Amino acid sequence: MGETGLARTVPGTDGAREADAVELASTGRGSVVLSLAGFQDQWVTVASIAGKPQRGGVPVLLLGEREGAYAFYDCVRRETFRLPVGSTSLHRFELEPDRPDDFTCDALTAAP
Repeated sequence: MGETGLARTVPGTDGAREADAVELASTGRGSVVLSLAGFQDQWVTVASIAGKPQRGGVPVLLLGEREGAYAFYDCVRRETFRLPVGSTSLHRFELEPDRPDDFTCDALTAAP
């Protein structure tokens, strides 16, 4: 498997999906292959129910919801994490953001 948390989350990762996961991890750009594997290129900012931003207010990739928890991928920290649905608020949904060719995860900043 790849070095990224995302690559480890793709069941039955083959070379194409792993390469796309590594690309997503470093550039923040999704792919058709990952979309077909069930990963939408959907970015959100996360906050507590009280409104306190999590992860510094930087957008994260929403991987999905399962067993009462949201699963996310933090592109800047290159790690997956989970937060309970009941104490998490999602904001600023962005589906398939238009990223410049030279975009990297390091360019992600907190939402205003």
